[in-house]
Amino acid sequence: APFGGTEPLFTPNPMAIGFPTNNLPVIIDISSSITTNNMIAEKIANEQKFDFDCLLTSEGITSNDPLVVKDKGGTVLPVGGMEYGHKGFGLALGIEALSQGLSGFGRVDNPKSMNLSTFIQIIDPEFFSGLDEFKKQMSHTVSKAKTNKPIPGKTIYIPGERALMKRQESLKNGIFLNEVTKSSLKALSKRFDEKF
Repeated sequence: APFGGTEPLFTPNPMAIGFPTNNLPVIIDISSSITTNNMIAEKIANEQKFDFDCLLTSEGITSNDPLVVKDKGGTVLPVGGMEYGHKGFGLALGIEALSQGLSGFGRVDNPKSMNLSTFIQIIDPEFFSGLDEFKKQMSHTVSKAKTNKPIPGKTIYIPGERALMKRQESLKNGIFLNEVTKSSLKALSKRFDEKF
């Protein structure tokens, strides 16, 4: 919902940025909402609630119960929640301008799925300072972030670092699929068999 509203309007409107460094690449993939529709579906399938109030009922009351979104017309709060959700709301609107506004296709066209328009921009550092200078600057900044004194008991992860670690683990030991994913794949395979 827009900040201050109660009716669902946006998808989670993710934004991703990736760039190289002298070590691992940085992969930023964030949503303009506190959580995602996939996480809501996973919580419902596992009969779980969120650990914090990241959802909003249709009456405007915060909740941690994913069923308020699925069955009762609720919605997901934007990044920043009830206090600072204007930031997530602004981010969502900016992403809409880049994707739906520039493409001329979006919510006004009543698309049948949530996969609406996408905006992709690729910037070649060679046209600016050059790739080596880019990596030098960003490697320094990433290193400073990684070696920053952490909050006691916390570990600082660079965006994408844990995903790359999981990728290495999967390449070595295979991919773990949770029961929700397995059920979805089984249902899809049945549909595929019926069609072909």
